[in-house]
Amino acid sequence: MRWLSIRGRDGDVSRSMVALAISLTAALALGLWTWVPPLLRQDIGMTPVTPSRLTVDPAATGTATLGGGYTVGLNQSGFRYAKDDLPMLDTVTRGSPVVALLGQVSGATTSSPREEIDAVLDRSHFTDLAVTREEAVWIGVVEGEVDGRRVSLPLRWQVHLVGDTIETLLTVPGADALVVPVDWRPAVTGIAPALPARNLRLRAWWFAPGLGEEAAYEWVLGTIVGLGPPSAARGIDLRGDGRIDLHVWSPAVRLRVTGLPRAAGR
Repeated sequence: MRWLSIRGRDGDVSRSMVALAISLTAALALGLWTWVPPLLRQDIGMTPVTPSRLTVDPAATGTATLGGGYTVGLNQSGFRYAKDDLPMLDTVTRGSPVVALLGQVSGATTSSPREEIDAVLDRSHFTDLAVTREEAVWIGVVEGEVDGRRVSLPLRWQVHLVGDTIETLLTVPGADALVVPVDWRPAVTGIAPALPARNLRLRAWWFAPGLGEEAAYEWVLGTIVGLGPPSAARGIDLRGDGRIDLHVWSPAVRLRVTGLPRAAGR
């Protein structure tokens, strides 16, 4: 500061000129940050979420045959979607297959939403299973702590077959968003235009607004995954250890699993 004062009295460099230089530097930095595409930034506004305990009562344990060799089953390891006994998709092993979020998301209709999470309900307990010729429905609750008190929300996991696609409608009334953690698979590749058509690697990505309900990504063994509703902010997070987290800012999620798996193992 003494140097600035002396230089100012000498008439070489004034404080106003220094302030101007600082302002221009800050403006340049802000401009560069705005220019950098959101997907290249370290923080893209998606909060990492870790699933906790899964509990499955005997009455909720079982496998539903949907026709055409397609099945969906639930046990203490989680859900398995399969075609002729080859896995299409597994939820995270021995962890809750759904995490409910309380909070809000800004920029939901843009390419760079931002989550603000107030509470996480990370445990699930399935109590019942009802199977008909057309569908299977698992009933349970999602649980967690909010402001030091235990909170429980009703959970419904409904599956049915449409052609070669297993459709899941997952609902948790009272939640602001749902996260579906699924087991990691190699070479997870985005499907344009919902996600970049490249290996998504260990990063998090937001879906292009309104896209990806039928096809958002695929993995090396042939399964295509779509995620809705298209009106909600949706993202995929591959930063977790051994899993892929699907974020949907809605209390109702539509998960589509399509394809003929070539070979896989749990």
